Amino acid sequence: PRPAAWVWLYLEGRWSYAKYSDKKQDTTEFSFLSASQDQAGTYLCQYQVSESEDVSVMSDPVE
Repeated sequence: PRPAAWVWLYLEGRWSYAKYSDKKQDTTEFSFLSASQDQAGTYLCQYQVSESEDVSVMSDPVE
């Protein structure tokens, strides 16, 4: 099984949200219950496996 990981979501290059996953998975989802104009823009994410100090490269951008 894959170890647990932290996943960070960035909006326009600034950290916006973090999510901890403690189960085996290749993807994660971030949900927004509501959104405002200031949350519009380009999002990227990256992750870090809990047992490592290595951090992934940034994902491809999503708008």
